[in-house]
Amino acid sequence: MIFKNISLGFLVKAVASFDDTLTRIPVIASLTKTRLGKVAFSIGTLLSLTAAIILAILFSEAIKSVPGVRYIIAGIIITLAIGIYFGLFMPERKKQTAKEVAKIKKISNARFLELIGLGFVISFLTILDDIIVIVPIFLERNFYEKTLVIIGIYVATLIQVSIAIYFAERVDKLRFKKELAAASLIIIAILIAFKII
Repeated sequence: MIFKNISLGFLVKAVASFDDTLTRIPVIASLTKTRLGKVAFSIGTLLSLTAAIILAILFSEAIKSVPGVRYIIAGIIITLAIGIYFGLFMPERKKQTAKEVAKIKKISNARFLELIGLGFVISFLTILDDIIVIVPIFLERNFYEKTLVIIGIYVATLIQVSIAIYFAERVDKLRFKKELAAASLIIIAILIAFKII
């Protein structure tokens, strides 16, 4: 039970944030050139994740009695996957990334709280679609099970942040990134629709 729920949170978050990690790489590379930047970005990311989890739990409580809610969410996730595959979301994301990089250049490393705030904003902008993906794993679980799922989500996030910070260039060179992200989301959607997760 413990391992299952933690693993579920880890898996769903890892899949949901795969495309976000790739999108944030140019920003991460600029923000994390110093140790202060790395710490600030990590704190900002964890704060944004906490906000996203709270929203996901509240949303799951609000919609859990809606007929066919799993099919609706699965359909939305498949739509997201198609959008990622065809690059429908990327132009806006790239514009936002460029704006945030411009801001980073104007921020002194001494302004630690501002760096945290920037990490929060960048992460939250890219994590919004993740909320839809993680909502289903909170639908039919009690408080204890939800807590275990949340632990898995945090573990996945810490690993992804570490990879993004220390291996940004290598990850950016990966082939078939869009295809992997889209395929992973479609698999998650199918598992949600059939109540496997």
